[in-house]
Amino acid sequence: MVPVFEPIDVLVYIPSKTYNNVQRVQELENVLSAMKSANINQMVFVSFYADQENNPFTMSGYYGYAPRRLAAAGINYAVLKNALYADPLIPYLPELIKRQALIYPVGHLVIKK
Repeated sequence: MVPVFEPIDVLVYIPSKTYNNVQRVQELENVLSAMKSANINQMVFVSFYADQENNPFTMSGYYGYAPRRLAAAGINYAVLKNALYADPLIPYLPELIKRQALIYPVGHLVIKK
C-alpha cells in the first residue's frame, strides 16, 4: 500500500465488505501502518451508525472499535457515519429469504409465514 499512499495527503478509508471483525481490524492495522510509512497523518474514516455497545449487528463491535483505535493512532481523523446502503438489498433478497433472517441492523423483526 505504501507506494500507492505516498503521493496523497489525506486518506479516505472505506472498510472492506468482509463481515469478519478480526479481518477488518487487521485491515485497519495494515492501513495505519502503511499510512505511517507513507507519512500520511490524516484520514477520513467512513463508518456506520450501528456502533452502539448493545447493537446486535455483526459489525457493531468493529464500528465501535475503529474510532477508539484512530484516537490512539496519533493521526488527524474524521469519522463519517453513513446509514445502511440499501442498494444491495434487492439482489441480496434470495439469500436473506434462504437464511430466514435479516442480518442488517434493524429493530425487532417478526417473520410471518
